[in-house]
Amino acid sequence: MHQCKELFARLVRLLLGGTAISESKLVAGLSLVILGIRVTPGKEGVTFTLCEEKRKKWLETLKRAVRTKRLDSGEAQKLAGKLMWYLSQHPLAMRM
Repeated sequence: MHQCKELFARLVRLLLGGTAISESKLVAGLSLVILGIRVTPGKEGVTFTLCEEKRKKWLETLKRAVRTKRLDSGEAQKLAGKLMWYLSQHPLAMRM
């Protein structure tokens, strides 16, 4: 698996340039985080869950808004967009 990954990275860099793919993007394993979503294969299919880092960040934003009773319009729009996108992809996976 490691050799395939390295070969793929070399090919991409050869075709698109040395900075076309970073090492952090060359992950492999049973569970991967893709755009903040943890993708885990299982016997019943694939499970999609919000990664812990994003969950904490979003939860802190919500807690701060409740505590201060303030959320500026730009921050509210960004958070609404993130939550709407996530819930449209995985309506039953959102648990905080």
